[in-house]
Amino acid sequence: MPAPPLRTAISGTPTRAAANTGFGAFWDYVTGLLGASGNASDARTALGLVGASTSAAGLVELATDGEAQTGTDTARAVTPDNLGATVLGMGQSWATQSRSLNTTYTNSTGRTIVSMVSLTTGSNDNAAVLINGTQVARWGCVAGLVGGGTLIIPPGATYRVNASIAALDQWFELR
Repeated sequence: MPAPPLRTAISGTPTRAAANTGFGAFWDYVTGLLGASGNASDARTALGLVGASTSAAGLVELATDGEAQTGTDTARAVTPDNLGATVLGMGQSWATQSRSLNTTYTNSTGRTIVSMVSLTTGSNDNAAVLINGTQVARWGCVAGLVGGGTLIIPPGATYRVNASIAALDQWFELR
């Protein structure tokens, strides 16, 4: 089937009534390009439409938040809306959290978060920091001083701070 001229094929609005006019002819042409595969890339290829690149304009698919967070897809574009899902601190704010030592928490935000924890103690102690059950740090707490540190917690990870003598002074999270 020869391709109808696109300028004259697109007329009217995409309604049932327009299906028998120029729009219907255009739609028949597009669905004919899809063929039995139903694959839109077949239609793009047949129309001579190319994908965008760093050096050429073209068609581009927008990334979902999950695809933007993965950061490995070279075929999709990140928008300002889902950029916040990937950049630490963008669209996040610091807040005091109601947390306890020796308790496991889960980062269910879907984004990386940061925790800042400070401890006090009357005698020397060590605090063990665990992410996903693996000890990633040990903080020394000296009697009479405030000690602690910062945790970077990936989406879906569990985290906890274990201490036997030290008491929790403050727990802030950027979420």
